[in-house]
Amino acid sequence: MDPVRVAAEFAAFVWFVEGEMQPRQEALRLARASWSDFLPVANPGLGRLLVEISRGPRTRGRHGKRRPAAARRRELAAAG
Repeated sequence: MDPVRVAAEFAAFVWFVEGEMQPRQEALRLARASWSDFLPVANPGLGRLLVEISRGPRTRGRHGKRRPAAARRRELAAAG
């Protein structure tokens, strides 16, 4: 996923929800259709953050080493 495109789609979505007062599903459709109009205000850092969030929980430890599967299962069980 291109971080700039993700940020532009997010900016478009927020615009249509907040500024134009569109329902969520309609705002999502409009954002996907007109994201390129929002490229001038797209922040690549925000796009990278949104992409990272969309990937879900990390499976690596603090030092970049893969944690054992048992440790990941314990973490998930503790989270609920």
